[in-house]
Amino acid sequence: PRFIYSDELKLRQVLINLINNAIKFTHQGGINVRVETDRQPITNTSAYFDDAQHKSLSAGNQQPTTIHFEVEDTGVGIAAEEMDLVFEAFGQSQSGLNSQEGTGLGLPISRKFIQLMGGDIQIESQVAKGTTLKFDIRVSPAKNKSLALPKTKKQAICLAPDQPVYRLLVVDDKPLNRKLLIKLLSPFGFECKEAKDGLEAIEIWQAWQPHLIWMDLRMPVMNGYDAAKKIRTFPHGQSTVIIAITASLLEEQQAVIFDIGFDNFIRKPFREENILTALEEHVGVKFIYEENELLTLPNVKKLTAADLDRVPEAWLAQFSRATLEGDIQQLHDLIETIRDDHSDISQALQVLADRYELEQLLELTERGGNS
Repeated sequence: PRFIYSDELKLRQVLINLINNAIKFTHQGGINVRVETDRQPITNTSAYFDDAQHKSLSAGNQQPTTIHFEVEDTGVGIAAEEMDLVFEAFGQSQSGLNSQEGTGLGLPISRKFIQLMGGDIQIESQVAKGTTLKFDIRVSPAKNKSLALPKTKKQAICLAPDQPVYRLLVVDDKPLNRKLLIKLLSPFGFECKEAKDGLEAIEIWQAWQPHLIWMDLRMPVMNGYDAAKKIRTFPHGQSTVIIAITASLLEEQQAVIFDIGFDNFIRKPFREENILTALEEHVGVKFIYEENELLTLPNVKKLTAADLDRVPEAWLAQFSRATLEGDIQQLHDLIETIRDDHSDISQALQVLADRYELEQLLELTERGGNS
């Protein structure tokens, strides 16, 4: 199912933890992430569905489903005698100790979250061969008509004229994370500096007075919480916007973030639009966006979701599935089957398929099936 009822924050954190582990311990080879469903009726939903989900089920939503995840790597692996240790709090295998990263809490926390979502986790590993982590969660598929699909934001191409030169400070102990943000922001003309911990961030802030700080929370020497708290004690400390960027912030921790003095937070992995929207809202940056209409070619119908109500529902479901799978040949074949009866729709769909506008096609077909 494309849309499910589940605990978004917990599932997101589990996947971030497991994929991060795979990346950390894989120095050559690769990483595979697999997701599949096993549609087995669930007899006891009380353990992992909240009240809203119970109402959804009783209102006629689809049968509950088991979703199976696997994260496989070709990394250093874990010895058989250490397998149980990795699920103990602060317990680390020899490969984990050798990496000198993390506290050993990632897998125990992930396991607890998975159990709260009605599943469990298994591990298969061989030293010097790699590791596969498998887990199941129980979910209720959501009907598309009950969801408001997000609108795709237009692509920002440059800063609007007559604006100051904005100074941005990126604080993170991981060089790759700092470079990622700087690479995203520098082309717009922002002045960017970077710091590897909270103490260095305070020193740069005092000398440079940035308009905004992107602050990681977990860092050595001085963490992001203490750095933000210290900056707020200075006479001009309230004038700088401080936004936390973190992969580990849970809902109950959000109040702490704001009490300390952060203006907002963004979860890793973030999207470009999250960063740019934060700059617009908190600093007043103005961007110029490219025009990106569904269709701008002359003599081609501009499609709406209502147009797709004219095509058979079964065809629409096939087209939506082919779009999700990125099967361009299947899209072309399906378009051909409606060309005689719906020439205007087929022509417009063909243009979108030829341009690989899969997100727009998916939005159209999803909305078409809901109207």
